[in-house]
Amino acid sequence: MNIFNHSKTLKITPKMTMDTFDHSKTLKITPKMTMNKFSHSKTLKITPKMTMDTFDHSKTLKITPKMTMNKFSHSKTLKITPKMTMDIFDHSKTLKITPKMTMNKFSHSKTLKITPKMTMNKFSHSKYLKNKLNTTTNRFNHSKILKNTPKMTTNAFNHSKVLKNTPKMTTNAFNHSKFLNTHLDKHGISREAL
Repeated sequence: MNIFNHSKTLKITPKMTMDTFDHSKTLKITPKMTMNKFSHSKTLKITPKMTMDTFDHSKTLKITPKMTMNKFSHSKTLKITPKMTMDIFDHSKTLKITPKMTMNKFSHSKTLKITPKMTMNKFSHSKYLKNKLNTTTNRFNHSKILKNTPKMTTNAFNHSKVLKNTPKMTTNAFNHSKFLNTHLDKHGISREAL
């Protein structure tokens, strides 16, 4: 039961279960999630309650899904902050997310990639800072180049330019280009462990 109103830009408000999307330049979707409020502008923001959705996204994509078995093929700029319950989003040119996840606070600026829902996640981080934390009350203040891998319960994050995380979610397969690089072998993490 989807209602579509198509014009120059595409506006979809579906209750999704097994939908496949092929999005181009300007797409705005505001589906029926749990209790989320969205204010979307220029670029693509999707926040569906997904079960088995496959996405092929182009230039600028922001996704905040409740994921179970999702496969993503991301290009230039991807921002994900999944499994939310009562989140309020205000999205503009850059992605700014302040979700109430477990008890995490995020302040994101230009380029942020987060894929949480963490229980036993292993991360492969590149150049500068590598953290593998099993934390309970950790606070992070990250500036230009910071990569963190926390097991979050009550973490507060302040992230700026470049943050890249690649966690093991429920059963998600990720194929990331430019901004997300996995170096499993470099850090001695086997692919079977992920």
